[in-house]
Amino acid sequence: MSEEIDYEALPANAGFAVNMLAGALAGISEHAVMFPVDSIKTRMQVFAASPVAVYSGVGNAFSRISSTEGLRALWRGVSSVALGAGPAHAVHFGTLEAVKELAGGNEAGNQWVATSLAGASATIASDALMNPFDGV
Repeated sequence: MSEEIDYEALPANAGFAVNMLAGALAGISEHAVMFPVDSIKTRMQVFAASPVAVYSGVGNAFSRISSTEGLRALWRGVSSVALGAGPAHAVHFGTLEAVKELAGGNEAGNQWVATSLAGASATIASDALMNPFDGV
């Protein structure tokens, strides 16, 4: 019987640049797909302060925005989010995999300390990179 293929894993010899590219593409994809939901959430929060709420719910907001402004209005501004998500997720994913490898997190068994260290390091590196841009 043949060995089962893990479709979510990169090859063992994948370098740092491959891990960063994978992280950047994953981050951009995730933010682009979820951007309309975030746009609707933001609009509903802004208009909730009004005594007469503009939208009665998420479905109502989706249909009213698409019918009055067009479906593309839900993705207005996604390019700026993608420009930030790419580098942030590239640094996060690259750091995660590099620290995990250095700490022995890819060894057999439950390597929770190495994985925790890698996750914390990745978050710190990503946030340190992106924090100055969030203030702009």
